[in-house]
Amino acid sequence: MSSSNTLSDERIVEILAFEDTDISDCPELTDEQLARMKPRHPEYFIREKEAVQVNLDTAILARLKAGGGDYETRINELLWQAMRNSRLSRV
Repeated sequence: MSSSNTLSDERIVEILAFEDTDISDCPELTDEQLARMKPRHPEYFIREKEAVQVNLDTAILARLKAGGGDYETRINELLWQAMRNSRLSRV
């Protein structure tokens, strides 16, 4: 991903600080409508992946697997979250 497709620290802070608004007057989307939705800026969602080997504590791995779904994707999500939180602490 090129640097022009990355979010600045200031934009990340702005996004995370956004408070939900009242959407009670918005119609619910159907499953068909949700299936057709695509990101407005897909360049932020396309990530190359590389296979790596990591040694994890047995208890951590068991808990990730017990959560259901793909535990490798969950590990990736947790690492992204930790990186975002780390970037914000420097802002």
